[in-house]
Amino acid sequence: MLQEEEMKKSVKYIEVFLTQQKILKEPIVYDCLQAKIAENLGFQAIAISGGGVSMSKGYPDAGLMTMNEVLDVAGYVARSVNIPVTADGDTGYGNALNVWRTVKEFESAGLSGISFEDQYFPKRCAYFEGKQVVSIEEHAKKIEAAVKARSNDNFLIIGRSDALSVSGWEDTIKRVKTYYEAGADMIRIEGIQTPEDAEIYAKELSGIPKSYNGQSIDASTAEDLGFNVISVSYTHLRAHETRHDLVCRLLLE
Repeated sequence: MLQEEEMKKSVKYIEVFLTQQKILKEPIVYDCLQAKIAENLGFQAIAISGGGVSMSKGYPDAGLMTMNEVLDVAGYVARSVNIPVTADGDTGYGNALNVWRTVKEFESAGLSGISFEDQYFPKRCAYFEGKQVVSIEEHAKKIEAAVKARSNDNFLIIGRSDALSVSGWEDTIKRVKTYYEAGADMIRIEGIQTPEDAEIYAKELSGIPKSYNGQSIDASTAEDLGFNVISVSYTHLRAHETRHDLVCRLLLE
């Protein structure tokens, strides 16, 4: 029965993502409480932040979390809500074989999709300097492995590139197009920090399902540009930090 319910979530996510006319607004969370709040507010899907999970455990977003640690949190979040949840799979925790297992585990835990980025393992936050990316061919093989691993075709595979600040637009566009051709259902370019970058992203990848993660444009603009999904990095962490800081200050008075 649980497996049937999770399959329905995945089908619903694909339907929302591919068929609705409006952009899908997807809040980013790192625990069940945030997920329940998002669901109660009426959001149709949510995404789990790998960096958020890492920092909530006291570690920087630098590839220090193991697959099982992230999987544990993701499973709890997915089971706590009745809307689709996608996970941050980082680099897949190794090579293509590790990606294969990662998909198997996260799908079994009730997630509706997962993203994989093209950094070297261990990775670091996409907004940190000093990142390194693997070859296009290596990450394409990971995407192919992810697609082969899923038992439900509606389990969303997101091909993500963190190469923009490393090798520029030409290489990054080539990368995400290759990941889409390798079987990714949707692509994402991380590190978009200006409205001009968002416009380039949308124009160069017109016709390909894509996600925008950033704060340089609002949802309405992202929708006009042709993005299918919008999420915002680290606002969940900043909001929690602000509230907690306020409560602590009140206690000190």
